[in-house]
Amino acid sequence: MLNFLRHFAGVKTDQAMQAGLEALVRWDPKGATEAELRTMEQHLDDLGMEVAQARGAYDREQKEADAIRSLLNQRMAAAEMLQTQLSAEADPIRKGQLEKSLVTLLDMLEDMTPEVERETSEAADAKDFLGMLEQTYADAGAKLKEARRQLERA
Repeated sequence: MLNFLRHFAGVKTDQAMQAGLEALVRWDPKGATEAELRTMEQHLDDLGMEVAQARGAYDREQKEADAIRSLLNQRMAAAEMLQTQLSAEADPIRKGQLEKSLVTLLDMLEDMTPEVERETSEAADAKDFLGMLEQTYADAGAKLKEARRQLERA
């Protein structure tokens, strides 16, 4: 019973606040519209902060992807150089050393491939998310401009 009374009081309070807001809007529609525009501006500012954070995340993810891809390319070049040296080497001891180094390097390349794919995927996801937020921000800005223009025209 106590829960019912608490919920009933909450509903009545919400209804009273809604009625009060409706009365304010009837008395001052221009002021209410300006208040709504300020609310839209605040939402746009908040969205702008999210865009900035998403841009930072994208830049960070892209740098990580570029760094791991660069390391992969360096190791690939080293493997190719070792392969060339191995092909030209006549000394069996030196050839064995080069072959061991090449196998070690190839194992490293194989082990880092999933990490390269993950970093590349994370950078692509961050870019997509940033693009979506930027589009949402642009749309919200256009709506705010249009609403402000209509208010000034009215």
